[in-house]
Amino acid sequence: MVVSGDVSPADARTAGEYVALLRKLKERSGLTLRRLEQRAAERDDVLARSTLADMLRRDTLPRAELVTALVRACGAEKELPEWLAARERLAAEVPARCVSHFTK
Repeated sequence: MVVSGDVSPADARTAGEYVALLRKLKERSGLTLRRLEQRAAERDDVLARSTLADMLRRDTLPRAELVTALVRACGAEKELPEWLAARERLAAEVPARCVSHFTK
């Protein structure tokens, strides 16, 4: 079951946009936090409901293992490399204000 549809993590330009896409992925799955926790456990991933709720409520980049657990629990395993690549790209980016500070 692939639920991602038109949700493309490559479109995310910020951590907030990335998390918004994760929220969209979760919504498209139609699964509750409890069911996502159960599905993650079935795949030997750890994804506590409280952690998932916190992750989806914030605009900060989640840890790779949480992204992996959520994407797999949502049934989008085939798209996992794209989700992780987008996360790594965003994690590697330096905010423009920091770049300009270091180049002066």
